[in-house]
Amino acid sequence: MPTNGTIAVYLAWGGLAAGLLRKTWREYRKTSFPWHANRLLYWFTILSTIFLGEFIQFFDQLGFILIGQILRLLGMVGLAYGVASFRIFDVRARAQRAIAFVIINTLSALPLILSVIIVFQFGSAINRGSDLFTSILIALIITLGFFLYQPFRRLISNLVFRYLRGEG
Repeated sequence: MPTNGTIAVYLAWGGLAAGLLRKTWREYRKTSFPWHANRLLYWFTILSTIFLGEFIQFFDQLGFILIGQILRLLGMVGLAYGVASFRIFDVRARAQRAIAFVIINTLSALPLILSVIIVFQFGSAINRGSDLFTSILIALIITLGFFLYQPFRRLISNLVFRYLRGEG
């Protein structure tokens, strides 16, 4: 059971974090200069990373504490980079590129993963005594996946870039 002091500290931390993020986001939205807006978006992203790391540390598990510390470290490195560098990279373009990378790799890997899972399920149901048939079927599916992966990935990449970034 948390004490009144613990609840007060959590509320103060939440209010401070929310206030800083809200103020940074409002300034970003009303700034008319693109480089200044990019810098504010960078600060918003870095502050969000730090506050997320601190929030994750509230859970009393070793894994959460380690992940929170790593996020806080990344945030501090980002703060140091933001203070030390004059020009900050384009935050929106990097974020869109990272999102596109995750979507493209996830969607292009799903068919091969699903086909191997299906082959394992049907192979064990069809031929319970011999694994040779299942092994040959898996080898054929994986070989076919290697041949068809690059064209399928290119198609997914073109679709994602067209709809996510407006290119194409």
